[in-house]
Amino acid sequence: MRLAAFFFFIASVFAIAQNNTPTSGTGGSVGSGSSQNDAGSAATQDPAMKPSPELQAIVHKQFGPDFEIAWKKSSGTGFKYRVEAKEKWTPFVYADLDGDGVEDAVIVARAKAPLAGEAQFHYKVIDPFFTAYGYGDPKITGTLSSEDPENRNLLLVIHGVGKDAWRAAEPKAKFVMINLPIENILVRPTMIKKRTVGAIDPQSAESNGAVVLWDGKKYRWVEANGK
Repeated sequence: MRLAAFFFFIASVFAIAQNNTPTSGTGGSVGSGSSQNDAGSAATQDPAMKPSPELQAIVHKQFGPDFEIAWKKSSGTGFKYRVEAKEKWTPFVYADLDGDGVEDAVIVARAKAPLAGEAQFHYKVIDPFFTAYGYGDPKITGTLSSEDPENRNLLLVIHGVGKDAWRAAEPKAKFVMINLPIENILVRPTMIKKRTVGAIDPQSAESNGAVVLWDGKKYRWVEANGK
């Protein structure tokens, strides 16, 4: 469904570009949560997940007041965070994602305008899913998210540093991931370049075993066959 929307979007852009191509004589325009102390240990889910003011305060400080943790699951179709009512889930996992031995955080959140605070709060908005298919400019692919901004779910990633890890006042790096086909997040150990890192598994039928992992320079969407 997500890829179909993507290709429909690209076709629409192409059609608009054709329709607006200038011709002769005319002009054109266009709390607490699941824990994973290291990448090698299994993440667990807390069925009694409750809002944590401390965690929300960290999100506001690091990403801005527009971001709210998705403590409650949403259901439906499209690009929403889809979780069956019978499933346990958590919006928060911590693990070593970049293999430096320091805990990082993964937080499911919502924001009406995730790109708005990128410069002010020094995070980077990325789209690993569509980048893998050749077109990952968040300024463009961000329009493919849920039509209801308040139900748009994102993954916030904080790379920890020092003894405070992901709670550090100035983290190593911060990312906002958009358009991931999420059913329920899990972080599991994966080997890459002779290092063990925590790979983010969205656990959806659409992801089909694919994960998002840090390759040493950036986050990549990696299929189950390793490509």
